[in-house]
Parts: sequence; structure tokens; C-alpha cells
Amino acid sequence: MRTLITAIALTALLAFAGTAQASYFPGYSINTLESYLNGQGGFDAADYAAYTGDLSGSWTVTAIAFEAGNTNELLQNGSLLFSTADTSSFGNFVSNVDFGSSLFNDVTTSTSFNVLGSTATRAYVLNDAWTIPGLNLTLDAGTLILGFNDNGSSDGDFDDMILAATPTSATPIPGAAWLLGSGLLGLIGLRRRISN
Repeated sequence: MRTLITAIALTALLAFAGTAQASYFPGYSINTLESYLNGQGGFDAADYAAYTGDLSGSWTVTAIAFEAGNTNELLQNGSLLFSTADTSSFGNFVSNVDFGSSLFNDVTTSTSFNVLGSTATRAYVLNDAWTIPGLNLTLDAGTLILGFNDNGSSDGDFDDMILAATPTSATPIPGAAWLLGSGLLGLIGLRRRISN
């Protein structure tokens, strides 16, 4: 009986420890986007540089953090991709996001900002891989970090929603498709030869 009680207590303790880990997920505890990247809160700092590249094209995107009293969203063509009201999708990647047709939406103040060309966004690029605290997610070098400053704050902290993005690569044609195609061409050639 004592062993059973000890096992139940240990299981409960482990479950609580997992919950405590998840509760560290950033929200209300970030000073600025830069302080978040610099390891605010004791986690490893990122090695990053200002991003001066082009944000157009197709991106694979996830939300990784937020710090805002306002509810903020990332929308593409009117469809919700991420929201600070429900962070369960943070850390999950969405492919083929076009920042040209995407908006940061501050639901609380009913204002929207274009992702491209907006003074409400700031971008950095990772020079090395970086592990995101609270998400068990490691981002590769070259990943874009994009921060949004909502209309509810004039603090210029760009941490009201923080995204990670990489260019969406074209889906390669598998070797089996090339093999099948060349086999079909061979059969067509063989049929023509037999017909003649």
C-alpha cells in the first residue's frame, strides 16, 4: 500500500512539474523583443543580427512568444493563423504564408497592420540555432524572428507577438517519380518500335 501511495505521489509531482514548465511560456514577462533574444529570464541567448532581406514570398511560420495585455492575431487572407488568446498552436508551423497578404490584428483596439512595410514590425535573423524556452523547439540558423508592436502600446518593444519564419522550400520531386516517368517514356518508345 505504501508503495502505491508513493507511486501516486511521484506521478502527481511529475505532472505538476510538467505544468510548471509549461507555465514559463512567455506572456507578460518580456521587456522587449531584443531582451527576449538576449536570454531574458535565464534561458540561453540567441546569436542574431538585424534582418535586411526581403519579406515577400512564401514562408513557413510559427508563433513563439507574446507579451501583451491586448489580444493580437496573425491573419492571412482573413484566416486566423495564430492568436495570443489561444497559444495552443504556438510552436506548430504553418507553410506557405505570404506576408504580403498577412496582417497583424490588434483585436482589443480593432486595428490592423500589414506585415510588409509596417513600422509595427521588426525583424532579426538567427546566426546560430536557438532553443525556444517553454516550447521545446529549436530553430535553425537563418530563421527569421519577427516581432510585432500592437496599437495598444507605444513602448516600441515589438514583443506583443513574436514569430519565427523560414522560407518555404519548393517540394522536391521524389526520385521514384523520375524513375516512373523515364520508365513510361521507355514503354512508349518500345511500343512505337514494335508498331513499326
